[in-house]
Amino acid sequence: MALLTRYRNEGERKTTWFIEGVTKFHRTVETYVNTLLARGFRLDHLGEPGPVDDALAKRPALDQENQRPPILVLAASRPRE
Repeated sequence: MALLTRYRNEGERKTTWFIEGVTKFHRTVETYVNTLLARGFRLDHLGEPGPVDDALAKRPALDQENQRPPILVLAASRPRE
């Protein structure tokens, strides 16, 4: 099971994600949102989707994805002046 560790430590991380040796760049939700706002964007939506019930029924191992959000979805727009 993938654990969420060192959440506040941002930066490069090596991991296995479908294949071994994947490089990810971790940022906190705080950093993503505040960077958008500081650049003049308006946050329109924030989502943290997880596995749906049908998928969990077919693949119970996906329940580990309910331990932490596997994906962050941000929708932002720049207001017209």
